[in-house]
Amino acid sequence: MNEANQLAERQGIQVIARAAALLRMLEKHAEGMTLTALAQQVGLARSTVQRIVDSLSDESLVFIGTSGGRIRLGPMLLPLAAATRFPVTELIRPVLSSVADETDETVALGVAKFDHVVFVDRILAGQRVTSIIEIGTTLPLHCSASGKAILASLSPAELQIARKTLTLEKYTAKTITTWPRLEKELAEIRTQGIAADHEEHSEGICSLAIAFTIPGGTRCTLAITLPTLRYQDTKETLRDVLLHALKTIEKRLN
Repeated sequence: MNEANQLAERQGIQVIARAAALLRMLEKHAEGMTLTALAQQVGLARSTVQRIVDSLSDESLVFIGTSGGRIRLGPMLLPLAAATRFPVTELIRPVLSSVADETDETVALGVAKFDHVVFVDRILAGQRVTSIIEIGTTLPLHCSASGKAILASLSPAELQIARKTLTLEKYTAKTITTWPRLEKELAEIRTQGIAADHEEHSEGICSLAIAFTIPGGTRCTLAITLPTLRYQDTKETLRDVLLHALKTIEKRLN
């Protein structure tokens, strides 16, 4: 191999290493990062990070938001990750379909990832006014039904660690932003087996969710999300459907 080829190889390896560093940093920031913040965190020039981010975006490995230009992990990482772990989407898809048929509301399968939930599968409601969840959407743990279901499933030791790392950011007037209040609700979720989000993350949207653990220890959720106007009249029925779905999931896992 001549000197020019060796140089090209070294540069190629360096780009891969830098891209991996960017992806690992974005994994820790579900809410996304600005280009400047990302460059500072990985210790690279802003122009270098811009070039790598542009290339990753072209392959859908990162997503650049239209509002504020915040950079997040992209949807193409989901099938790549799914290929290396327990096939939860394949196993739960029949349950997802059943719940969607029974409720005619948007139903989504989520997976816990550090301080957020990422949705890896979903079926949208057929109704004219509905809640839209895209595959790859992430939600924080403290103010989403799926997130609170996951927090409620943690052991006391795990919850103590979460307390040190989670920021209880306010998204709406109904967001829970104190740990005493959140822990009181988590205790109720453990008793009832189901979590709720009453416009805590997005105004006009409510959700219900259950949590379960797949082989390997990954915590997952099944959530129904819908406009608040329909939620008040259907929440008891939706609860029953989800609790029945949880029993079905537990049977499939065992």
